[in-house]
Amino acid sequence: MKVKELIAKLQEFDGELEILINSYEEGGCETPSSIKEIGIMLDSSNESDSYLIHWEIQDWMTEGDYLHEFIEEGGKVSTGVIIRR
Repeated sequence: MKVKELIAKLQEFDGELEILINSYEEGGCETPSSIKEIGIMLDSSNESDSYLIHWEIQDWMTEGDYLHEFIEEGGKVSTGVIIRR
């Protein structure tokens, strides 16, 4: 989902409603603690040209050849927005 798609979807609702995120606890929900832009690694799906989000880029991943090797193996580096609970 893209930011513009999320905004369009959210505009369908009353702007005064609370935003909740599923919790790890059964049936629980929490309010978001932060929203920020992050680097993400996308794994190429062997069955199609689409990419699946694999994980958030951590500081240690930018050291050495880790990201370079990931890209050589068909992965893609991009940015996204994460909502943290």
